[in-house]
Amino acid sequence: MSIKSKRLHAMHFRILGSLDVSLDRIALQFPHGRQRTILAMLLMQVGNLVSLNRITEGIWGEDPPVTAKGQIQTCISALRRQLRKFGDDHVIVTSLVGYTIHIPTESLDSAVFRRMINSGRELAAAGKIRDAAAELRAALALWRGTAVASDVESGVVRTMAIRLEEERIRATEECIELELKLDRHHELVAELSELVRSYPLREPLRALHMLALYRSARQADALESFQEIRAILGEELGLEPSDQLDRIHKSILKRENSLTIAPWNGLGSESTGKVGAIIPRQLPKAVTFSAGETAASLGRVTQ
Repeated sequence: MSIKSKRLHAMHFRILGSLDVSLDRIALQFPHGRQRTILAMLLMQVGNLVSLNRITEGIWGEDPPVTAKGQIQTCISALRRQLRKFGDDHVIVTSLVGYTIHIPTESLDSAVFRRMINSGRELAAAGKIRDAAAELRAALALWRGTAVASDVESGVVRTMAIRLEEERIRATEECIELELKLDRHHELVAELSELVRSYPLREPLRALHMLALYRSARQADALESFQEIRAILGEELGLEPSDQLDRIHKSILKRENSLTIAPWNGLGSESTGKVGAIIPRQLPKAVTFSAGETAASLGRVTQ
């Protein structure tokens, strides 16, 4: 491997939190404003063309100055000067209609996150629940806070960051679902309580919260959690909880012998024999949902 290639692989771009770029653990400084906006947009579309029009919208919205193209070119030149410290003059490539950033996938935290999430899903599909949960937890640990939009003033970047945040919360739901299969309900109650406060309209999280409480012999709290989301949905959206959430509620009321739920995202298999149904002491009989039906219904409201 050449010296340039080694230096290129020694760089780290982080967008799962504040925008951060470093080389051999030495941070590179990019001024707030247009340069950071452009760099964030390029990194969030790594390997793909980001058009000049899109960058213009990201910086100035619907009212760009007549000098917009020239200002963007100046910013790109400044970014290249900084990134040249990585030993490659072609990290940002120019085309007739826009720009593309090319970096090793292992250098970008969001790319590593997605790779690990896919790995976790493959492990779950193979029935390796414990390994799958560990892989998803490790992927989620890459997050340092709200995605890059927190320190970049751009409506376009904020919209792109929302997509990343959605990937994060879906992965969190999948991870917790697997961990419930591993009988970790006591450990998960506090985390889920915080999550339902942060995402009060998200029904999959609420279902997991109710299950964790119930399996921790906290039936009253599980029922209260259901009433909370019922009130929130009614007041804010004029909706009732989904049929699946209502089914969990009724099962808790009946104190069935065990309460299990089929995976919402195609994770794992109750028939693998790798992990048995979670049966809390003196708690109910199983209630099982159709995975596809639940994904459509419980995922209908997100925040």
